[in-house]
Amino acid sequence: MRKSIAVLLFAVVLAAGAASAGIPNVDDYVVYYGAGQINNLKTFDVAIIESNQYTSANITQIESNGTRTICYVSIGEDPVLHVGDGQGPGGYASWYFDANGDNQPDQNPNFGAYYANASNQGWQDWILNNITPPIANKGCDGFFLDTLETADIYTGTRSGMIDLISDLDSAYSSLYLVTNRGFTMANSFAPYIDGFMFESFTSHYNWVNNNYIFWQGADFQWTTDRANELVGLRNTYGFTVFALDYSFPTNTTMIREDYNRAFMFDFKYYASTVALDQVFMHTVAPRCVVKGEGAQISKNSNFSTNDTSFSTSDRIYMRIWSNQIDTKGAQLTAKTYVLKKGTQTIKSGTLTTTNNCTYTTDYKFISSSTGNWTANMTLKDMNNDKHNATIPFCVGINCSVSGGGGGGNGTGNGTNGYTLLGTDAAGDVAIADIDLLNLSAKTVNSSLAYYKMKVAGTIGSYFYQVYLDSDENAGTGYSVSGIGADYFIENGNLYQHGGGGWNWTFVKAITSNTAGSEREYIAQLSDIGESEGSGTKVLFVAGNGAGTEDYSSVFNYTYNSSSGNGSSGGGNGSSSYTLLGTDPSGDVSLSALDMLNLYAKTVNSSLAYYKMNIAGAYSGSYFYEIFLDTDQNSGTGYSISGIGADYFIENSNLYQHAGGGWNWNWVKAVTMNTNGTDREWGVALSDIGESIGSNSTLVFVASNGAGTEDYSSVFSFRY
Repeated sequence: MRKSIAVLLFAVVLAAGAASAGIPNVDDYVVYYGAGQINNLKTFDVAIIESNQYTSANITQIESNGTRTICYVSIGEDPVLHVGDGQGPGGYASWYFDANGDNQPDQNPNFGAYYANASNQGWQDWILNNITPPIANKGCDGFFLDTLETADIYTGTRSGMIDLISDLDSAYSSLYLVTNRGFTMANSFAPYIDGFMFESFTSHYNWVNNNYIFWQGADFQWTTDRANELVGLRNTYGFTVFALDYSFPTNTTMIREDYNRAFMFDFKYYASTVALDQVFMHTVAPRCVVKGEGAQISKNSNFSTNDTSFSTSDRIYMRIWSNQIDTKGAQLTAKTYVLKKGTQTIKSGTLTTTNNCTYTTDYKFISSSTGNWTANMTLKDMNNDKHNATIPFCVGINCSVSGGGGGGNGTGNGTNGYTLLGTDAAGDVAIADIDLLNLSAKTVNSSLAYYKMKVAGTIGSYFYQVYLDSDENAGTGYSVSGIGADYFIENGNLYQHGGGGWNWTFVKAITSNTAGSEREYIAQLSDIGESEGSGTKVLFVAGNGAGTEDYSSVFNYTYNSSSGNGSSGGGNGSSSYTLLGTDPSGDVSLSALDMLNLYAKTVNSSLAYYKMNIAGAYSGSYFYEIFLDTDQNSGTGYSISGIGADYFIENSNLYQHAGGGWNWNWVKAVTMNTNGTDREWGVALSDIGESIGSNSTLVFVASNGAGTEDYSSVFSFRY
């Protein structure tokens, strides 16, 4: 039987489930397995410790300043041999392995502990009844669950490891659970944890050469991929991510680079020796202190002004920054700039690195510099992630620009179900690509908010923003154009105001669709504190990041799916789904996998929606999948149920077949909504190689990853 992608690939798949609040108010943490050091430990927000080194009174002392103590528990290895039921190798407990057949329990070659079978009931009982109760009784605030990756050596035990973590969550609901690694299972246990440690994130201990080194090449890429997946899981479930790196304590260069990379992903950071037997009070700050990304040109070397008009006697100062790519110098493959007068390149070269991952250069104009110019700056890392900025400006001629915009509150329906909120004056800014014209919104399925802006030119590499005053209170949120914005969308990312001035917390990446002069954003109502029937104030802004901005009027909008704001329907001209077919009730024993009704529809000629209805409630531990044969050729793609699947949706991730058998490349996260027994997915047609009027053949599958699966019939759908 085919196994789930979460079992066969190092791909963490987002799944539905209850979100954790994480561990609140964590700025720093420590990992220490020695004794003593109480006064040092209590200076950290979180201390991960060995409870057998401390009494209950000691733990109370550590916690006296608000430190949360997370106490070590090995759930994949047994540090000492136990006889137990005597049914295992060598007459020891049956929870040990004997893969080499020497009639002795298998051992970890580095640490000497004995690998334990998490699927063994005796081991689960041992952890729940003998190991964790005395630790909890000492007053620890949570458990640090280590050695999960035993289940990656003995892969048939992964489901048991997930069950054990779930059981611990149920048994100790008031305590924090922090797991160490376990990436292949993270999708399934994410709903049960409060923290995830990425041990050996950037630097690690080399057991062969007995030294500390950075990950390089493919290994470095692997850690980057896992970090990006963790960010997605963290955004869904809310747990805290800890990065633990290994280094000599005197190697401040290595520690700074480790810290810098953790900072980029907003992971909590600590570095230690591999023995974890000392407490290090690091004073190293991250080398990159920038948040977000942007670019600027100015007449002043301190960038105190944003300028777009220069004289022939001026010097131009340029800078670009980003925390969205790996801006550690050794990992950058490009940090370039090009200055053009019209179409003629006047100067190009390499940007200079500053001490906070900002890159700069400057240029002195001369008497013949008069004309229209552009400054282009590019950062690119080894993963081909790229930040590019092009800023137009003028030298020696009148090219002043002005912001602002007009318009009013529109009430009529726009095309494709949009409500036209209002218009903005054409030509009120000099750059057509940020000259706002039409602003629209709509609500789909009582769960999704759509916002659309149209510009006079073409949507480019500028900043296209939507400010949302969700509580309609100008006294709360970020003050802009007379509203108090509680949420903010910029270029496909959703942020929530964090209090004060320009202070935003990243919430999640959202769907962003661009077609020529139009940009559309799609956000879940629940992610912006809204629901069907509630109201908001909306402001659209387009800017070049260098002082030229176009502001719309402020619009009032009510989220209402049934008053002309709903979806435009599907390929069948209806506002409702097309019922593709039904699946027999009771054909599998688990109601959470028992599919009943299967649907599809198309929205706005650009989005495909699929819906699955099941007999029971959706489980965060199971896998709900759609296989799409987009070229309708059974000889290409993954062979399943007589079709050749070119694309595959599992939980909230889209994959493309990479040739051969079960071999998939992750494409992107897609919109997924769950409402009772219904689950809905939304994906851009362009992401699955389709367009309006084309056809797909598709199969729905629900699986528990352990052999129980329900397959639908094969359906054909025209978008």
